Amino acid sequence: MVAKTEPLDEITLRCLDCRLNFKSTTPRIDDAPEREWHPWRYFALCPECGKECEQVYWERNLLKMLASPPDPRNMGPKTDEARHRCGANVRAILNDPERLARRVAKSRFNSLKHGLYAKVATYFPARPGHYAHCTGCPYRTECGTWEHGACLHRTELFLRHRLAFQQRDPAALQDVYADNQAQIQAIFQDIILAIVRTGVEIRTPEWFPDKEGHLRLAEYELPDGTTERIMKIEAHPLLKPMFEIMSRNGMTLPDMLMTPKASEQDDELKGFLATTESTAEAMSDFAARQAGALERLTDLIERSREKQQRDPVLIEYRQDEER
Repeated sequence: MVAKTEPLDEITLRCLDCRLNFKSTTPRIDDAPEREWHPWRYFALCPECGKECEQVYWERNLLKMLASPPDPRNMGPKTDEARHRCGANVRAILNDPERLARRVAKSRFNSLKHGLYAKVATYFPARPGHYAHCTGCPYRTECGTWEHGACLHRTELFLRHRLAFQQRDPAALQDVYADNQAQIQAIFQDIILAIVRTGVEIRTPEWFPDKEGHLRLAEYELPDGTTERIMKIEAHPLLKPMFEIMSRNGMTLPDMLMTPKASEQDDELKGFLATTESTAEAMSDFAARQAGALERLTDLIERSREKQQRDPVLIEYRQDEER
């Protein structure tokens, strides 16, 4: 083994009680001749609990590894035939795209023990620029040039949500939700415009099949001899989605406190809060008066005791008791 001839200038220590890792530039250094690879041991006081701590085990293992000679079994092929065989394998993998893709995928998940927590962004459009979400995409000019071939916009959205949920930070998605709310508001306005243009009702003529199997429009005759067609009247199909958007996004008049009842309740709540504040002030005044009364009560008790000690009847009684 090749030992390091000088002690380290900075080391990492670990406290076994409070589980704290910290660095120190002025540790206590003891000789450790049994460690041939690095004959010193390091100690320092924990900044949290004050207990003496020793160097972390992974730094000790790293020093031992660096001082040890390389293992001949891990130095690659030894003969020309073995080197030729390894080179042929590498060339075969590079010339076969399918095997290369499998090797890359295997290296990506080389340390994967199970798939319980494995998450992969799978937004890979086959034809960049030919999808509905490609319109107005900020990465439109770069789409298709990324080596992974994934949709950059969808991958960014995927990663931002993953990080936000892992860090439990909703503020990281605030701009995304703001854009979504703006798009929902635009859709809501388009629904209103469509209803205004076409009306709130949809009229369709009623029909029935006759004896010959032909379709006939349903009509009835008026007293003046004219005929009137029977129409089926239905509500506009966009009314239901419009009301759902209004209720789910708090866009109704009660939600915005714009109805008379909601306005009265708001005024009552304000009055209740004002009354509560005045009551709190009255309670504080009452508490101050109570404190003053208790202080005066203490003085009264002391004066009463002094007066009791000067009572002539009590003095005469005590003298009789002493006799």
